[in-house]
Amino acid sequence: MDTPSTNHSELLLGSDLFEPVKQAVLVLLAGGRQPSAWDMLGELQTKLGLKARWELTAVLEVLAQDTKELTQAQRDFCGSLRKSEDLTEALRGADAPKKEIKSTISVGEGLA
Repeated sequence: MDTPSTNHSELLLGSDLFEPVKQAVLVLLAGGRQPSAWDMLGELQTKLGLKARWELTAVLEVLAQDTKELTQAQRDFCGSLRKSEDLTEALRGADAPKKEIKSTISVGEGLA
């Protein structure tokens, strides 16, 4: 049964972290960022604790359909990240992929 003091997101998701996670993601997006799944998860865990990871999937699902606060590009990003294998891997605890760095310096050129 629904009580007046019960938060709607708590009823749906069983957690009091849904709103703080949502607000943290909105702050990231408002700053023009589109972080990787690993970066987003890391920032959320640093700010809100380890349990924040449990809400990220639900938050991204809600934000992907949020026409009030987000632009179409931001909604698309949330939906894409939600469906990505990267998010699944990050939530499983897999390491982020290594970034390949290409050097533009040719060794041996210009040496006498």
